Amino acid sequence: MKKKIIIFKSFLLTLLISAASINAQDVKPLFDLEKQFCSNLNEVGYSAAFLNYIDDEGIMFLPQPAGGKDYLAAHKNDFKGLFWEAGFAEMSLNGDFGYTTGPWHSVRKDDKGNETTSYGHFVTVWNKVKGNWKFLIDCGISYNKSVINNTPYTEEKVQPAEDRVLRFPFEDLIKIDNDFNFMADEKGLIQTYEKYASPNIRFYRNDFYPAAGIENGKKIINQGKLDFFHMGGKAAPAGDFAFTYGTAGVNDDGSPTFNYMRIWKKEGKDWKIVLDLLTPVKK
Repeated sequence: MKKKIIIFKSFLLTLLISAASINAQDVKPLFDLEKQFCSNLNEVGYSAAFLNYIDDEGIMFLPQPAGGKDYLAAHKNDFKGLFWEAGFAEMSLNGDFGYTTGPWHSVRKDDKGNETTSYGHFVTVWNKVKGNWKFLIDCGISYNKSVINNTPYTEEKVQPAEDRVLRFPFEDLIKIDNDFNFMADEKGLIQTYEKYASPNIRFYRNDFYPAAGIENGKKIINQGKLDFFHMGGKAAPAGDFAFTYGTAGVNDDGSPTFNYMRIWKKEGKDWKIVLDLLTPVKK
């Protein structure tokens, strides 16, 4: 009996160690992945590198949300002056889904050798496919160098979620995304974010440095009402992270004014937005 108890205790300890490793996924692989991606782009060029890392269903803003793989194959772009690094990442508890974000800058030269540098922040959602990481959506914002602050980035890990849902129908999250969209059109964005946003939400808007938290976000987001149109998204198999995307606003010619992308995280029993990006559709 004593031997059985010892074996059981050993088995229980193994389970606890395994659970700890699952509940605190190390995000370093995602940081390393972005370094490899950036290095690859500056070796083989923009299109070839993005084709190496995009998922078969990967979305890009072209200028509206659309499948990026066929576009990249049909529009060769050898540009090699784009540089970036991950400053923040979170990973699903199963270690097969996550997102990265951080600063980017590009350096272009004209015919006379004069350099022009552009700045911004990227957001990429990653999915592990047969052991390889591929991105499901890649987007970002741009801003003038003058808005860049000197706040240091720190690597962060997913916090344990003891009551997380292992599986869930993605249709539930589509409904939540559409509920947000409906409320934003009816009640306005501030009231809507106060209901659906995580306390640690990050807001991304063109011409502004990313803002953390609802109060800081109020300084850069549209204060009024805005209509959104949900187009798609995907969830982690563990049911703890997901992203949704679509368009917002309507121009005089009927075309959308903005693209949006939201990253959702299960916090307790509720889905909350941890990253919200809204960027103008390029003409």
